[in-house]
Amino acid sequence: MVLINTEFWGSDEELKKLDKAIKDAVEKTVGVEYLGRFMPEQTRWHYTYFYKAESLTAWDNFLKNFEYKRDRKILAHDSTEYYI
Repeated sequence: MVLINTEFWGSDEELKKLDKAIKDAVEKTVGVEYLGRFMPEQTRWHYTYFYKAESLTAWDNFLKNFEYKRDRKILAHDSTEYYI
């Protein structure tokens, strides 16, 4: 299991672009499943993305397939948690 916690300050359109980039990368990657984007009730623009990865090699391949140009004003920071 891989969790990516994000601080996102963009528009709904920009969020859709990020979601599409994630889904496209998952489709190209064997061994990684996208489980969804979740958010806490108290904060609108902070999200956690959940993935199921068969191995760290599969996750590395996902990252290589992930095509998204990051704007740090929109996606300020993130942290990744690995549960193996």
